[in-house]
Order: sequence, then C-alpha cells, then structure tokens
Amino acid sequence: MAFNDERVKPHFDSKIWVYVSQDFDVKRVIKATIESANEKACEAVDLDSLQRKLRDMLHGKRYLIVLDDVWYEDPDKWDAFKYSLACGSKGASVIVTTRVDKVASIMGTISPHRLSVLSKEDCWLLFRQRAFGLGNEERPNVVAVGKEIVKKCGGVPLAAKALGGLMRFKREEKEWLHVKESKFWNLPQDKNSILPALRLSYFYLPLESRHCFAYCAIFPKGSRIRKRDLIHLWMANGYISCKGRWEPEDIGDQICNELCSISFFQEVKDDICGICFKMHDLVHDLARSIMNGECQMIKFNTSSNIYNEKAHHVTLAVRHADNFNNTFHKVVSLRTLRVQYPSIYPLRDDFLLCDFRMFGSLRAFDARGNVKELLPSIGNSKHLRYLNLSHFGFKQLPDSICNLLNLETLILDHCRDLKRLPQNMRYLRSLRHLFMSHCQLIEMPPKIGQLTNLKTLNKFVVGKSTDCSLSYLT
Repeated sequence: MAFNDERVKPHFDSKIWVYVSQDFDVKRVIKATIESANEKACEAVDLDSLQRKLRDMLHGKRYLIVLDDVWYEDPDKWDAFKYSLACGSKGASVIVTTRVDKVASIMGTISPHRLSVLSKEDCWLLFRQRAFGLGNEERPNVVAVGKEIVKKCGGVPLAAKALGGLMRFKREEKEWLHVKESKFWNLPQDKNSILPALRLSYFYLPLESRHCFAYCAIFPKGSRIRKRDLIHLWMANGYISCKGRWEPEDIGDQICNELCSISFFQEVKDDICGICFKMHDLVHDLARSIMNGECQMIKFNTSSNIYNEKAHHVTLAVRHADNFNNTFHKVVSLRTLRVQYPSIYPLRDDFLLCDFRMFGSLRAFDARGNVKELLPSIGNSKHLRYLNLSHFGFKQLPDSICNLLNLETLILDHCRDLKRLPQNMRYLRSLRHLFMSHCQLIEMPPKIGQLTNLKTLNKFVVGKSTDCSLSYLT
C-alpha cells in the first residue's frame, strides 16, 4: 500500500519491486531489479555487466526499491548486491520484507518494523467479509460459532481469509461446529508447521480439487502460474475429465475459482499471459507437505540424481547444457517434467538431446527454451498429453510427434524458425489445443480438419492446396 500510495510517487524518480524468496542468486536479483525498473527484458548475462547496468540506471536518482520476502543470510553475497545500489541520491530508499531477524540485520536496516497479528475485532471483520460476502447479512445462527473459529486463527490474515472463504457456502450450524471442533486445531505446532487453518481449508475441499491444488507444489515459490497452462496440466495428469455436459476445461475453471475463494490462489492479471495465479509461501508449503516427495525441485548439475522412486512430478532448474539422462535413472514413473532455463545463463543448442525412451510414463513435458532440435525418441512417450515447446529454435518437429495419440495440448508459441508442421498431424485425434502464436508457418499440414476434438487453434495459414483451405475450419 505504501509502494502504490499516490503521496509516495512524487518523492522518487524510480520505484522498483523485486520478489526475492528463498532461492537467492545475485545475478537473478540484479537482473530482476533492472527489468522491474525498465519494464522490459535485460540482455546482460555476466555479473559485472549487470552491476554496471544497474549502477548506470540508478546513478544520481532518488529511488525506492522493495526487496520482498528475503530469506538469504549470507552477508558476502548481499554485499555484492548492495554495492550496485550505492549510487543513488540523498533519500534513495530500500525496503526489505522478511520473516528472519538476521536478514534485517545483514541488510543494515535503520528502522525495523515488526508487524503484529490482527486484533480479534479486525480478524473477525476479515473473516466475516469472506464468509458472508460484501453487503450480505450475517447469519445469526452461525455468528457465535464463527467468532470461536476466528479465535483459533491467531490473528493471521491468511488464515482468516482462507477459513472465511471455506465457510461461505456452509449454511448449516452443524457444519460450522464441525470445523470449530476439528482435530486439525490440536496438531502439534512448531515454527515450521503448516497453519492449522490452511490444513482445515484443504481438508474440506472436494477430492478432485485437493489433487489439483497439491499438484501446484511443482511450481517454484513466487511463480506466476498461467491459468490456461495449469488447467491443461491438470488434464494431462488425469486430475480432471469430462463430467456429463461439462468439459474438463470448464471444470478446471471452476476449481481455479474455488481455490481463489479460499485464498489458496491470488489472481494476477498479466497483459501477455492473461489470467495468472500466485501462491502465498505458506500455501505453497502446504502443497509440498501434501505431495510428500512426489513433487521435487532440483537444481541440476552433472552429479544430480533423484533417488526418491516415488517422484512423479519434477521441475529441473538448469544452468549448464549437460545431458541429464542419468538424473532420472532411479525414477520409474515420472509423470511431469518441467525444465526451467534461468535467462541469465546461456545454453548450448544441444541441451535437449535426451532419450525420451526413459520417460515411458510421462504425461506432461514443459521445456520452453532456445534449443535447435528435439530427438525423434519423443514419439516413445506414448502417454504424453501436454507438450510445451514454446520459444524453441528448431526449424521442424520430428515426424514421430504424430505417434503421440494421447496428446491433448501442443504449445509452439514463439517458435519463430518453425516453417511447417509434420504432415501427419491429422492422426493426433486427441488434440484439443494447438497454440502457434508468433510462428512463421508457410502452410498448414493437410487434412487438419480431421482433428475433430480441436478446441483451440490460434493460427491458421491458408495454403494453395485444397487440404489447407478455410473450409477445414468448419
């Protein structure tokens, strides 16, 4: 609120917000600071170039920088970052938010402000707003029970919001009493425990929604999760499917709304990606505790290995272009593989020359990045339903991709060198969504009209052949 207050704006030449979180990397934070200030991508890669660019940008300016959710406690690495900031004019300010007192000390905080919990009255107001809605009257039969529930929230706003959203659709007093007297309130707590209110909110979700929520542990803390992609990933893993007249995409939309209503998701509008979600760190901790090793985040290096045989969903953060086949030799049923490329690290063109015969159980593969080739062995992943190859640098897809008869979602956005799709695309009869924005296709594959399940086709190139005419869209 202070950052966005109109009275604050005229005091600073530049206002910058940087989400730091637990995965601290000096280059990433400096790059994020530059991009937040300029509102565009930064091309610099090495630390020295990034530091110079940031100092040139801030030199002589009265800036306001918010470093949000800081955990890292190594003063040496923070010195490298603070060096880049020591160039502003008088009045330049940095605000740090953290849950760790030592971080405040390392950052040289002049005036730490410790947030207190909400008062019982304010906690009740927040809960009431969620439970009864704006302008709706309280239901007298449950108000007294609701105030007892609020006392158990301990003045934590997130807990009050989550429980208020949960109680909104519970009309009977016995339902409220059941929540108030739940055994989850009595679980032993320590400083790393999940808030009982969050566990309760999760427990009362429908089973389908629980599966969908817990899957979100695959995303790193602080991620913006694109709604469209999330629903398609849920579909790929079999968490949602058709119900009568309801399509799985519609059910996924309902589940997203439900998770927003109990504050497990925070909706974020993005001009490029449309509707996105973020998760509070405590909510993310809840998802990870539920998955209990099924979701893993791995920083890849040549010695990386996954020894947990029940790892089903993996996000691999890579910095170097090495073969990662051996990383998964213990994994027998990998369902989701997401490969993340930090943009501050350059990659060789041959990174994804991996053997997909290892991934016979794979349902979702998300490896957007700048590579030149995808091996034909991709066709061996017969169960694959979601394939995100956006921002790839290849000129053509292997023909074997047409063997993926269960494929539902294929994303080729920003594959600017891609000129043609495989000729046998018509055999992908399960395909529901084909995204190709910013591709330079010169023609469509023949008989694409035979893809009778297709719901999304965001680009169509009319060709001279009768197989590529507009009539195939009817």
